Amino acid sequence: MKKIFIIFLSSILAFWACSENKNYNNKKNAPIYLSGIKTSADYYHILEHWKNPGKYISMNAFDGNLKTCFAKRESTLFDKGGISSLFNISFEKYVKIDTIKIAAGCFLNEKYYKMNNRLKGIKILFFREPDETGGSSLIIDESFELKDNMRYQVMKLKKAYNTYWIMFDVTSIYKGSQYNDTCVSDVKFYYRGRELKLEDIVRAKKEAVKNYIQGLRNSLTNMLKGKTLYYYGVNFGKPAKLCFRSDGILKIYSDYSDKRLDYFKKIKKWKIKAGKLFFLVGNKWQLVKYDSDELDFEILKIGSKDMTDNRNKSFFIGPKEEAI
Repeated sequence: MKKIFIIFLSSILAFWACSENKNYNNKKNAPIYLSGIKTSADYYHILEHWKNPGKYISMNAFDGNLKTCFAKRESTLFDKGGISSLFNISFEKYVKIDTIKIAAGCFLNEKYYKMNNRLKGIKILFFREPDETGGSSLIIDESFELKDNMRYQVMKLKKAYNTYWIMFDVTSIYKGSQYNDTCVSDVKFYYRGRELKLEDIVRAKKEAVKNYIQGLRNSLTNMLKGKTLYYYGVNFGKPAKLCFRSDGILKIYSDYSDKRLDYFKKIKKWKIKAGKLFFLVGNKWQLVKYDSDELDFEILKIGSKDMTDNRNKSFFIGPKEEAI
């Protein structure tokens, strides 16, 4: 009887030890939840910003969903061998990171993965919290070369960094077979094997989309409202003027005529709605496809009407500071 009791007690102790070890391992590998993060990327460098604002924002790279992605539209900077900024991520407080995993492409399926650009060379910069002047100092940067495959790739840092915000730059790419857009489907941060995850990602993404659309609207308004764009075309004399009046009226002034200028005479008004630019052509509001780097503004298409030609990428350039 005593022997049976000892065996039973040993079994209980063994089970308890296994349970405790399992609980310890679960706790050791449990995610570290962050109360909030903010991401940013240039408004006009995000794919389809003009028609689907918010669809490809940088927050997509941190939502843990491989069916969404951040997409930066075409850039000649890659072809010149330069460095191009992808996006930034900032935290509410300092976090420690020693490992980063990345899904470096559009992981929706293999077809779209190959059609779009994938990251090859990446540079990651770690910063301290901004000071009173708004500046922040670089802690360190590390560079990695990624393989061209549809798998999470591990970037093991030289040591753990206590950082407040991080910048991701791309230094080289694997070219897409059809598009010149560069995609990132997911980025994960780790410290000592534990993943740093964002709490309530659904709410965070909604807030990010809302902020992006509002920011895009404000940027467009500041760029166009009360301003004049100039069109030089093939006539190197006095340029045509396209005036975005503050009351929403669109006026064109020109001493000469061509098909593009004549088309603009049909436009009565302009407006910005939900981060998108519209022209009233006749009695119908038409979505405007445009390109901008916050210095130049280029009208590429109005509705289905192409406003480009072989000689000039865009229709209007500017804007110039001129009161209307």
